[in-house]
Amino acid sequence: GLTAAAKRGVLIKGGVFLEIPAKLSAFAFDKTGTLTLGKPSVDNAVPLSGHTDVELLECAAAMESNSDHPLARAIVAYAEEKGIRPAPADDLKTIQGKGAAATFAGQPYWIGSHKYLEERGQETPAIHDQLTELSSSGRSVVVVGNDRHVCGFLTLADTVRPQAKDALARLRAVGIERLVLLTGDNRPTANALAAQVGIDEIHAELLPQDKVAQVERL
Repeated sequence: GLTAAAKRGVLIKGGVFLEIPAKLSAFAFDKTGTLTLGKPSVDNAVPLSGHTDVELLECAAAMESNSDHPLARAIVAYAEEKGIRPAPADDLKTIQGKGAAATFAGQPYWIGSHKYLEERGQETPAIHDQLTELSSSGRSVVVVGNDRHVCGFLTLADTVRPQAKDALARLRAVGIERLVLLTGDNRPTANALAAQVGIDEIHAELLPQDKVAQVERL
């Protein structure tokens, strides 16, 4: 087994690691880049509170310009496609698992998830319904705001890996009892992905330490 794997470019450290999978009963998957291709793209920018598309993209791209997160890279790329190349924001502070805050054009702004918007207490019923509907279609939502109002939001879509559904079905066929999704994305988006690929158990809106805790629980 070790030799066969090595011929295919897979290095396994010992025979015991070939035997362990026979005892597994659960698999936990991350979402972005694992069950999806990990190459999200912006499909819509929705300015609010009197802001324009350009203002929304300038602010979002400025705060995301130094981030390696797939959603951040997608926002910066989308802004560049529109001819927008703002200077990076100042005093950037990462809010782990939620977003970031910074100063742009001399004013404080924040960027983050739907959950972070709720935590800030700046969400209106109309915005909640709109974002929930978009998330239910499988999109990720990134919101931009300041201390006064929500400036707008961007929706991003990622593509499910073509082989994901079949791979999960094959795991189930060989005896895996639980297929679990662990993601920092919002629950409606997680639910939409789980329905496409055949996930049993969903844990969404997780911080990194929450994912560790779920693996320990399993």
